[in-house]
Amino acid sequence: MFNPDYAITRPYPWRRFGPIFFVASCIVLVLLTLLNAAVAGYETVTVARNDKNGTQQMWWTPLIPRALRATTTCDNYLLSVGDTFITNCSLFQWTLLEAWSEGGSRMETGFQYPEEPMSCGPSSSDSGVDVDINVATVATWTTFGCTTTSGVFYIIQGTWRWSILQSGSSAGGGEHTRLPLSDVLVRLAQDLLEVLLAPPPPGNEELVRLSVQGMPTTFQAKPDPKPLEVSIHGGAVSWANGTSSYRIDNANLDYTTPGFQNFLKALISAGEIDLGVYNEHSIYFSMEMFNATIDPNPLLTGSHFVQSDKGSNLSGAQYLRMYPDRPQRALTTIPIDRKYQLPAIIEVSYLCHELQIKSPLAFISSVFVGTASMFMAFRAFVLLIATVLAKRYSEKANYCEGTLDLEEGRSRVETGHVQEAISSVEVTENDLILEMQPLHDRNVSEATLSAQSATDHLAKGDGARVYDTQENYQWSSELRALLGEET
Repeated sequence: MFNPDYAITRPYPWRRFGPIFFVASCIVLVLLTLLNAAVAGYETVTVARNDKNGTQQMWWTPLIPRALRATTTCDNYLLSVGDTFITNCSLFQWTLLEAWSEGGSRMETGFQYPEEPMSCGPSSSDSGVDVDINVATVATWTTFGCTTTSGVFYIIQGTWRWSILQSGSSAGGGEHTRLPLSDVLVRLAQDLLEVLLAPPPPGNEELVRLSVQGMPTTFQAKPDPKPLEVSIHGGAVSWANGTSSYRIDNANLDYTTPGFQNFLKALISAGEIDLGVYNEHSIYFSMEMFNATIDPNPLLTGSHFVQSDKGSNLSGAQYLRMYPDRPQRALTTIPIDRKYQLPAIIEVSYLCHELQIKSPLAFISSVFVGTASMFMAFRAFVLLIATVLAKRYSEKANYCEGTLDLEEGRSRVETGHVQEAISSVEVTENDLILEMQPLHDRNVSEATLSAQSATDHLAKGDGARVYDTQENYQWSSELRALLGEET
């Protein structure tokens, strides 16, 4: 560990291994660069998006099998009590009033909404409408109970407001359903203002504000659907003389009942469609059921509104009952084409995690580091496999080149011995030169000493360097070791 060294290397025993390894390394290097560009060259950012199930399309997306692609990168939306929202076919503004855990055992502050179709009750539990001629406004609300797939039960309230000063309804999605709903509610809301603007019957004071609540008493159930009926109860009332009451207690106000019942019936049915509850016999899909449910409610006097599409003496209910039985090409009136019966989805903004390319310097450094580390790992693995195969290919694959040369020299000697001359060593006395010659056997190696005259040694023509015994000499470390002398 503290004395580093290096391994002796030698070529692999295959002639084309080098070129093949080079070409394969280039291909792998390109693939690893592309992989790291996709993996390390981008950073995750959080963005707000309306479509939770939409996925970001990258340049490598077609290369990934469809079964392995991410279905969504967005988090569920936390819908808390008091939050407002709309749906994909919304005419109403909805507010979350209460939320209960599975089984209704515990009240929750909200729930996680995963962009799933809403599952709500077939009819409203309670609805209300407030008509105020001082501001020429009709304000409504309706309440529904819904359930999530995780078992959370929640109560929502939808509100809709129309004023004579505005030309249309509140904006929302799904115009193929929103526009026909708005057309019906606006015309019936005008009928309510007509009731309060018209002179009251004898014995009744002029009204300026009237508020009522209603609940459905019959349901359009299969197989014998019946027209929707609504019972009116409670409410606040104000008269032109300045008096007011929190309850409707004057029996002579019955002349306002048909208008309020018509509007509440249309309001409840519109709320169902807004939440994706499509009743087969809804007044918005069947003109037969519409005419059986909505009262003509003729005007007491001439109309106070100037409209070019209907006569001055026709109420909104009378005009709606004249619509043809088939959906119109304009798609703005009832009956609604049933092909637009789509599931209701709450439209909220989801926090989604998307990929964004890094800055140029960060992109280059991230891709380089990732590619280099992965390529070195690939190279080490390939060479490890090649080394293992090379050892199996030849028993001498792990020998150094010098050992192989020695082995080759040994094979050419028929006697089975190889002698290697060593340069002469020091002559100590008597004009003799000592030589150490290794004798290599196939199993053992030995060293022998030989002595000969210096004159004879000098006469040798093998090119070996010889030292004179009297003037030019040196000690060999090998000889010192053999003679046992100390240096």
